[in-house]
Amino acid sequence: MTKRFIRMKEMPPKIDIEHRPSEEYKANVNASLGAGPFRARTNANGFLETGNEDIDNSRQLFFLGDSFVESLYVPENMRFTSIVERNLTALGAAHVCRNGGYSGSTSLNLFNVLVNKIFPLAGPNDWVILFVPQSDADSILKPETYWGDNKRSSPVLPGFKPSREMPFQGVESTRMVLKLILSTAKHLGLNVALAASPFNPANYEADHALQKLYRDKEHLARVRSVREGINSTVQQVCLEFKVPFIEVKMSSAFGYFYDELHLNEDGQRFFAEALAPQLRGILNR
Repeated sequence: MTKRFIRMKEMPPKIDIEHRPSEEYKANVNASLGAGPFRARTNANGFLETGNEDIDNSRQLFFLGDSFVESLYVPENMRFTSIVERNLTALGAAHVCRNGGYSGSTSLNLFNVLVNKIFPLAGPNDWVILFVPQSDADSILKPETYWGDNKRSSPVLPGFKPSREMPFQGVESTRMVLKLILSTAKHLGLNVALAASPFNPANYEADHALQKLYRDKEHLARVRSVREGINSTVQQVCLEFKVPFIEVKMSSAFGYFYDELHLNEDGQRFFAEALAPQLRGILNR
């Protein structure tokens, strides 16, 4: 009898391994990606370690998202979650930062993580910073939206095609899932802020990685429209639920991305330095 499993998008607990980008991967990025190896260590609950000294404080920030949050291909102490941890300490708002990013996660996957992993771990003064994944763009354009049989994002394994027509399509399915997340968080007493996940704003003609990913600038423009729609929806839902919305605007002038969705070391530093003051304002509410 075939067993079916609800997928938990998380890193394995208590690992200490090194990753190197494959030659195939490097062929689709620009020159700002380092060669590695990049260390990935996790604690007993599968959160990526920050590489910082232990903080003498029990308050926690749980960062959830897709590979943007995971940031696997930068050094451990250069991931923005690690830099934010140091910056919050310097700002007098010390929190232990738990990196729960995982490649390919969608908002529906993160709903499961929130309910079945974060809720039992989070205290009343802790916060969840949920970066709504740009991975959602791969799901919401399909008729089955989040409930499909995609090998990377299906909410259950093995996946299956729905037998009913999904009542919401496109970004409206994202809106529905985000409302589900915030309604559930309220009932569970979890402090949640939603964040927009950025994407590379570079011109098509100027970036090798974008040229590899998209046929032409019109193709890129269509996908960017979907990504912008996701982030606009995040902001609208935050206003409706009166929860904090976080966004860091990324300039196209400084080459902060090594591909369409992932920050290089300079981007990680810029993003963290802009994010930490926003988080401090939320934590001081």
